[in-house]
Amino acid sequence: MNYVRPSSLGVAEFCPRSADLNEQSGISRAAIISTAWHAKLAGNDTLVGELHPDERKEVATYGVPTTARIEHHFDNGGTLIDLLDYESAEKELHVELYERDDLITKGTLDFAWVRDVGGQRWAFVADLKRSTWAIPDGPDCLQLAAYGHAYAALRGCVGYTPGLWSGTDSE
Repeated sequence: MNYVRPSSLGVAEFCPRSADLNEQSGISRAAIISTAWHAKLAGNDTLVGELHPDERKEVATYGVPTTARIEHHFDNGGTLIDLLDYESAEKELHVELYERDDLITKGTLDFAWVRDVGGQRWAFVADLKRSTWAIPDGPDCLQLAAYGHAYAALRGCVGYTPGLWSGTDSE
């Protein structure tokens, strides 16, 4: 059975044969750049060295992800603050999404966290993008929906919150 990678779901919505084209071409340059950037942050520059010179220049402009501050407000007036920092994230995690026994999509998410929110496990997923303009829908895109559903199911969470991190904007 063919599946569509989460990063290609937006295209597949309008071009159903995009899964076939992805299968023929293999991994995208964006995914390779993302993997090299994660390796760089872990102290390994080997993969960055294998990039095209223009891609190396681009990755050099990416900063360390800033810590996101998430505020949860409860009906009783209480507030809980969670910090989503790069160090505590699960990074480059392979996830799969099934409907019944059929594989719908699989791919590698960039960052994810599980936090306790109001006594329930909640997933937070984020994706690295070159800039905030890379996805017109922002975090409400099919790619992050697929990653969010898959990660929440994998970690036994009741739901998820999507987010984006812009490499060039460092936010």
